[in-house]
Amino acid sequence: GIQVKDLPPNMAKSKENEIQLEEENSHSNYNFSSVDFNCQYRPEEFAGDFLELTNFKPELTIDYKRCRQIYLKYFQFLTAEDVDNTFQYVYSNRLEQKPLKNLDEENLTCLQFIKFGYLFYRFYQIIQDPPYALFFFLDDQFNSYANYKQLKQLLRLHFSIDIKNSQLMFQKYKTRNGHLKIDQFKKILQILKNSQVYDPLAEHFKQQRDEEHMPDNLDRIVQGNENDEMFSDISTKRQDYEETKKVISEMKLKAKKKQHEKKTEEQLEMD
Repeated sequence: GIQVKDLPPNMAKSKENEIQLEEENSHSNYNFSSVDFNCQYRPEEFAGDFLELTNFKPELTIDYKRCRQIYLKYFQFLTAEDVDNTFQYVYSNRLEQKPLKNLDEENLTCLQFIKFGYLFYRFYQIIQDPPYALFFFLDDQFNSYANYKQLKQLLRLHFSIDIKNSQLMFQKYKTRNGHLKIDQFKKILQILKNSQVYDPLAEHFKQQRDEEHMPDNLDRIVQGNENDEMFSDISTKRQDYEETKKVISEMKLKAKKKQHEKKTEEQLEMD
């Protein structure tokens, strides 16, 4: 689950009673879950470059510039400015009234790296309607469901909405074990637009793009009724999780084997 240190600054330090940043118990996290087979984003594969740079220690961080290089390599429609703007959009808010001073001084955790990779996977939707970046940032299962309380808090901070209006905006939407689906979020965005709530950071995504840098919809295209969603139950998600652990374990073993072979070669050269 998402950790406090991986949240936008004001959201992480908020002390309001209505906000629960602690991780929900595992039962409520997984009861709502289903896997969207149309989504081709594979976090365990995407994390490979990060883990190689940290010698397969996911608890370590790497610098922002290195992360940006990886994003540009994987998503060739991106520009360096796209990456910077996306980080500024998520991590700045109107209550702070200031952007991050210097992104190049930031360091990213493995979780942050994966989550922003998912934003760039969804960049096709984000450049059409930038607030989707906030939703997908909290879409931890990559299945178009976001944590209800965290999403409400993030929108409130980003758009500078008072608590009362925030409650009114969300109150008629039923959550599924504490999560809001993307169709409900779309209706909330429409409320914001109808209320003429200004989003100054959205302008960064409205710039003219050449054909080379136009993102595609990277989801798998399914034949038949485009409204039909392909989902499985959570057992598939658990299987994916176990597969991820297996892949990382194998990568660690390969790294140790290489280190051992290198030491052996060095010893032979010394002899």
